[in-house]
Amino acid sequence: MTGRMEVIAGILGTLFLLIGSIMDIRRREISLMLAVVFAGIGIAVSFILEEKSWLTVLTAMLPGAVLTVFAALTRGRMGIGDGIAILVMGCFFIFEDLLIMLMLAFGAASVWSAGMLIRGKRRTDSFPFLPFLLSGEILFWILQVLAAPGR
Repeated sequence: MTGRMEVIAGILGTLFLLIGSIMDIRRREISLMLAVVFAGIGIAVSFILEEKSWLTVLTAMLPGAVLTVFAALTRGRMGIGDGIAILVMGCFFIFEDLLIMLMLAFGAASVWSAGMLIRGKRRTDSFPFLPFLLSGEILFWILQVLAAPGR
């Protein structure tokens, strides 16, 4: 991510995750309207400002689509809202960047889960995932800055 438009897309993606994280923590759900609005903004930014191809955007949305279907098949073991949020993030980021963010988010969530188990929580206890997506994105941005040429 180097261009100004990519940074704007990143900021918008962060804003979506920030608002979504607050909702996820407070209500354990994510507003579908929020997701639709930000998906529309993300698609507009991707096509108009960044001039991405349809294939690039659809490929980036694939992880979210797969997780949404998986969530539906598991009947709520994983929240459908989490999959939808990842789908929306695909509107803002390219596939490779989104996968890095997801790996960072799943890593942070795994550490949190281990802590919950150590504290005596059950394996079936749930927790909001969007804050971990937000942390994965923030870590991704930090890594981008640290890896920038000329540092």
